Amino acid sequence: MLQERYSSIRGAHKGAVVEEFESFSLIEKRQLVERVAESELFRKAPRVRELFLYVADCTLQNRLEDVKEQVIAAKVFRRSPDAYDLQDSIVRAEARNLRRRLQLYFETEGKDEPVIIQMPKGGYALTFELREKPAPALPSQPKPPVRRYALLVAGYAFPLLVFLLAILRHGYPAASDENSSRKEKALLPFTAVFHQKTDTLLITSDMTALHILGILGRPIRLSDYVVRSYPKLAVNPPGLLDMWNRLDFTDSDEVSMATLILKRNQEFLEHSFLRSGHQVQLSDFREDNVILIGSPLSNPWAQLYQDQLNFYFDMDPQLGIVLRNRNPRSGELPEYPTLADRECNRSYADIALIPSDNIRGNALLIAGTTAAATVAAGELIVDPRFEQELEKLRINPKGPPRFFELLIRATTFANDATHSEIVAWRTRT
Repeated sequence: MLQERYSSIRGAHKGAVVEEFESFSLIEKRQLVERVAESELFRKAPRVRELFLYVADCTLQNRLEDVKEQVIAAKVFRRSPDAYDLQDSIVRAEARNLRRRLQLYFETEGKDEPVIIQMPKGGYALTFELREKPAPALPSQPKPPVRRYALLVAGYAFPLLVFLLAILRHGYPAASDENSSRKEKALLPFTAVFHQKTDTLLITSDMTALHILGILGRPIRLSDYVVRSYPKLAVNPPGLLDMWNRLDFTDSDEVSMATLILKRNQEFLEHSFLRSGHQVQLSDFREDNVILIGSPLSNPWAQLYQDQLNFYFDMDPQLGIVLRNRNPRSGELPEYPTLADRECNRSYADIALIPSDNIRGNALLIAGTTAAATVAAGELIVDPRFEQELEKLRINPKGPPRFFELLIRATTFANDATHSEIVAWRTRT
């Protein structure tokens, strides 16, 4: 009924569109809210659903005084009104999550809804807006194959991630029976982080963190990063830091790696979401499995797992980014790389699978001391030989998730080819 009602509006004069849209009744708005709240995307995130229903009720009743941060904190998240501290970012974090899920709903389950719901930034009230008419379709052309860098010629601006994921979701034909029979077996680490019932976030670096590292000479702490409380930096021009905060920049090599991982696990694309570190919040790590690409220096979210690892990232005055060894075993070094490694174009990466601790979902960490090492580690885990590498370490690639950590040495040759090998490891039962 709604679709028929709005089909005639799209061709009307703009003023007529506004007039007709304003007649969208309160009952119809409530019915739309109910459809969104009952969707799978919202039922699996109860806190976001509760926030959505609360702000929708306030918006529809025009109780805008009740959609202020302190009021929401008290009525939705049970914070004491007198004790609530604006440094407590729960409302802002869950509002970002709500904005993300609303966008995803109207791109997927609600793609045929003629009216969309949004929560504009800077407030918590909702808006009900007529969906924009799509541009006329161009003549169809054969779709080019996805290549590692084809989508990234413009640099590493994050909006390309959305386009990349769209290509992955819609650019590949459904597998035939013949192709399905050849499909690679699901093995660790991917069986731990990809499920049909749980979303998976692939999170690439936030280049702002690297910019701040370059200015401060030290990484930004996760506690500061979560609330975007950065130290006062002398940057030129003065508005540069504000631009870093507003725009999403990530690393093109890491996006290429995420592409390889998604292609390797195409059957889970409907439950996979590609994000930069700038676009996620702490609550995502409670609800979803994650694949973190990039070191804690460029992807501060990796600091959540730093204490669980034997090989951890640090800064060295001479060598730059290094991996330190907490408990060196026989034949191992306390630090990688060495000066000799630098002279031989050798760099290192850490691959770690960390099963759920009931506070966070399963996590796969992939990070290197250089971009080349990070890419080498990512290519290794999608290589068919990785199954044999795990078996050598007495890890059953077909078994249940278990902790393992691998130190990878990547050697880059004159033609930019990279050879990778596992030089140290840790496992836990």
